[in-house]
Amino acid sequence: MEWWTQAQSGLAFGLLGGAFGMLGAIGGTVIGVFGPRGRLKPVSYAVHIIGAGVGLAALVTGLVALVSRQPYHVWYPCLLLGVIGTGVCGGLFPVTRTTYRAAEHRMLEAEELRRA
Repeated sequence: MEWWTQAQSGLAFGLLGGAFGMLGAIGGTVIGVFGPRGRLKPVSYAVHIIGAGVGLAALVTGLVALVSRQPYHVWYPCLLLGVIGTGVCGGLFPVTRTTYRAAEHRMLEAEELRRA
């Protein structure tokens, strides 16, 4: 027995994909604009953690659906969202961390120059 129909799959994963895209846009904007200034670090890290967590949950769900022989419209969107979410959010986390570390380093150097 399938977990959901093709129509339900299209609607749910269309909305999830759009929401995931918006999460990525917000995260990219925060990192690009505020990261070099060292601001909004918790928001940036939260976007990565939420995105990777949702991606990992979708990946596991897709693998369980594939192993339990669910139809294509059940396992494929889960795996797609999972691979993209885990890969992008998890893969870009080191870049974000490096951006904030560089900003902190610049702030420390500026403070040292002010004291000298």
